[in-house]
Amino acid sequence: MAEPFKNAFDDALVERFVEQLAGPGFDADAFRAAVGELEPLSLKERVTAMADALQAALPGSFPEAVDVLRPRLPPPLPTTQEVASTFGWWPLCTFVERHGLEHPEVALPFLRRLTRTFSAEFAVRPFVVQDPVGTLAVLRGWLDDADPHVRRWISEGSRPRLPWGQRLDAVVADPGLTLPLLEALRHDPEPYVRRSVANHLGDIAKDHPDRAVDVATGWVDGCPVPSRGGSEQQALVRHGLRHLVKKGHPGALALMGFGAATVDAALTVDDQVALGGKLHLDLVLVNPTDRPQSLLVDLGIRFRGADGSLRQPKVFKWTTRELAAGATVRLSREQRLAKVTTRTHYAGVQQVVVLVNGEPVATADFELTV
Repeated sequence: MAEPFKNAFDDALVERFVEQLAGPGFDADAFRAAVGELEPLSLKERVTAMADALQAALPGSFPEAVDVLRPRLPPPLPTTQEVASTFGWWPLCTFVERHGLEHPEVALPFLRRLTRTFSAEFAVRPFVVQDPVGTLAVLRGWLDDADPHVRRWISEGSRPRLPWGQRLDAVVADPGLTLPLLEALRHDPEPYVRRSVANHLGDIAKDHPDRAVDVATGWVDGCPVPSRGGSEQQALVRHGLRHLVKKGHPGALALMGFGAATVDAALTVDDQVALGGKLHLDLVLVNPTDRPQSLLVDLGIRFRGADGSLRQPKVFKWTTRELAAGATVRLSREQRLAKVTTRTHYAGVQQVVVLVNGEPVATADFELTV
């Protein structure tokens, strides 16, 4: 069994901080004492304990504390592939988030430096919440930073719905606040940065789907986006709109080259499967028209809820096909019905739905045993 990630924040890491930050203005004994006993704490509690212990070990004012810390920081990451190796410095970012809000003129440039060692995407969010217009204006001034970690931080830190991060309600309400950042970064030479732009667009799509499609259409000049390959901008748009495509949003599907489809479909599935096992599916699609059709085929499963009703489909990507006029295609797959912590499964009849270009074309039932 894998070691719990929280165990990386232990007494040895405390001593690593002491060694890195040693010198005038940093009270190592006060730092150790303020950290206290880490063993009973959760991951976030450990990070917070170390962040607040920095406050106890440094001079009283935040600007004075930053003056002590700045010349003693760990070196910036040399490449974008090494981010996972620097999680131990997370408490430095949390220190700024918790103790620097009254000094954004000091805190934001310091986060710009910190994000070159460990991503400060979570730590910048309270500053956006406190002053969306002012903070985003500061970030805009760094769009041309030579370090890709900083450029990605600008996009990732201002995402309206960053997973595990504080929601930015002002940006949720008005994506126009951050769209200028995305416009500037969408052609970034680093895939690392462009992927963040795509995820940011995906966040916008959750609250403003039509606007996200309009923005994406402008980014690819209205040309259809291939299911694989294509230009960098097409790949960015494909990733950013992937959830809208799975939900069958007509505009997103049209941008991907999938219009309304006319098909005949026959679906067969196993009668019964146990939770943790595999569901076998066989699908026949026929193009009854006199024209070729581009088909995006997805698999949806409507799991039974606690009240006995069938939930909205959980959609899984399946395949794409070009189907000639009058042609037939036979598809098969196995779908593992795994136990997951985010869903409680209930025994009984569940339903499979095949979606073609976002529309249901065939259904079949199976019994799930738990």
